[in-house]
Amino acid sequence: MTAHPLRLDHLVISARTLDEGTQYVADTLGVAPSGGGAHPLMRTHNRLLNLWGGVYLEVIAVDPQATEPADAGAPRARLFALDDPATQARLEKGPYLSHWVARVDRPKR
Repeated sequence: MTAHPLRLDHLVISARTLDEGTQYVADTLGVAPSGGGAHPLMRTHNRLLNLWGGVYLEVIAVDPQATEPADAGAPRARLFALDDPATQARLEKGPYLSHWVARVDRPKR
């Protein structure tokens, strides 16, 4: 059996808006995430904050400028259940640490 070390990749802060999530992180940690980008297929966008050793914090929100991809067929659910009514209700209370994402380092062949 081959072991594949599991490592923390990033922590996710979900927010109603990217600006709201960025301000939450700035207020909480004293430093604001920057950069990031869009996930066109998921209709979300993010900002990032490098934490340590390749681990980062991601602020993610629904991208209000995004449109449904022409070839997508039925709408694809957004990342981290941002479309889910329970998630939407939770986001009404403000941004929050919603997920952690792991990485599996596989040996090169």
